[in-house]
Amino acid sequence: LRTYRVAHGLPHDAVTSLVVDGRGTLWAGTRDGVARWQAGRFVPVRALPRAPVDSLRLDARGGLWVRYAGDAWVLR
Repeated sequence: LRTYRVAHGLPHDAVTSLVVDGRGTLWAGTRDGVARWQAGRFVPVRALPRAPVDSLRLDARGGLWVRYAGDAWVLR
């Protein structure tokens, strides 16, 4: 068991949602945005708002849906 924190690239220590996409990439939603696992560490996704993430979901086309309070974004 390992613990990952801001020191490992997460935008915030509190992770609210995790999802693995069809390519095996791990995505983490936190209280301060989204990050993906890449080359042994988390990399924040700068194209998305730095805001608390309610949930992460994948659609049938492989899009990553990010739900914020009252808002949703999709990465394709």
